[in-house]
Amino acid sequence: MNHKSIFLCLFLLLALTGLPVFAAQEPLRGVWVSTVYNLDYPSKAGLSAQALADEADAIIENAKVWGLNAIFLQVRPSGDALYASETQPWSALLSGRQGQAPAESFDPLAYFVEQCHQNGLQLHAWLNPYRLTRTAAATREEALALLCDSHPARALEDCLVFYSDGCLYLDPGRPEVRQHLLSVTEEILQNYDVDGIHLDDYFYAGPDFADEATVAAFGGDFLWASDFRRDAVNQLVSALHTQANEHGKVFISGIPGIGKSELVKAYAKQHKADYTNIVHLYYTGSLHEDITRMDFVDDLPDDTAGARYERHARFLRTLKEI
Repeated sequence: MNHKSIFLCLFLLLALTGLPVFAAQEPLRGVWVSTVYNLDYPSKAGLSAQALADEADAIIENAKVWGLNAIFLQVRPSGDALYASETQPWSALLSGRQGQAPAESFDPLAYFVEQCHQNGLQLHAWLNPYRLTRTAAATREEALALLCDSHPARALEDCLVFYSDGCLYLDPGRPEVRQHLLSVTEEILQNYDVDGIHLDDYFYAGPDFADEATVAAFGGDFLWASDFRRDAVNQLVSALHTQANEHGKVFISGIPGIGKSELVKAYAKQHKADYTNIVHLYYTGSLHEDITRMDFVDDLPDDTAGARYERHARFLRTLKEI
C-alpha cells in the first residue's frame, strides 16, 4: 500500500441522530483507499480475481492493525465504477480498458463490503462525482475519445466541460447532471450494503470553469456565478444527504473549495494558517451543523494536529453565522 497516498482521517460526527451505526456517537476512525491512478488499490490493472482479493485483504488487515473501524473505498474515481453497474462502465483501473469487466467479473465493492463487515469494519462508498477523465488531452474530441462507447456521459454531451487541464468534467450546474449522479448513488445504495456514501475533493475544476451557458440558463436568481456554483453543489449534497438517510445510511462529505474565497484568505492570514488546508464547506443550512473532524496525519505533526483542527472548527462556526 502506498503510504504517502493514504491519508488517515478521524471523523467526529455531530448532530447525526436516528442512524443506528452512529447511535452511540462513537468516533469514526477511517482510511481513504484511493483507486485513481492505481494509487492504493488495485496496484495495477489486469490482476487476477485472487490477486484483487488478496490486495483487498491486506488493506483490511492493515486497517484493523491500525485500530481503525472504517474504510472509505473510492468506487467512482473518474466517471467509472469499481463495482458491477447496469449504467456505469467498469473502470480501466481494473482490467486496463474502460467498460471491460475485471478477471472473473470480480466485484471490488462487493468484496470489500463483505470482508469489512466480517472483520468489524464499516465500508463507505467514496465517489468523485464530476470528473470523467484524468489523462490530459489536447482537444475536447480527444478527451471524449477516452470514454468507452457505452459511457453514459455521451448522452450528456451538452453537460460536459473540457477544462484547461485537458480533462472532461460534468457540469455541476446542470439539473440533468444532478439527477444522473443521484441515480448512480441510488444504484449503489440498492445493490450494496455500504454503511454510507462519501464525497471528497474539490468539485469545480477551477475558477475559470467554462460554464457560462449554464449560468445564463439556470443562474438567473444569482448575482454572481460563484454563488450559483455553490448552490449547485449545495443542491447535490443536500439531495445525497436525504437519499442516504432514506436508506438508513450516512452521508459524509469534506469538500474544500479550489477557488479560495476572500473570507477563507482573511481568516488564514489572521491566524497565520495555510488556507489551502482549511476545510471550506460548500453546504449550508442544517447540513452545516454536522462539523466533521479530519486530521491528515501524514501531513501534520501530532503536536499540531489537534490545535489546527480546533482553529478550523472555530472558522466553520463563523461561517454558520454569516
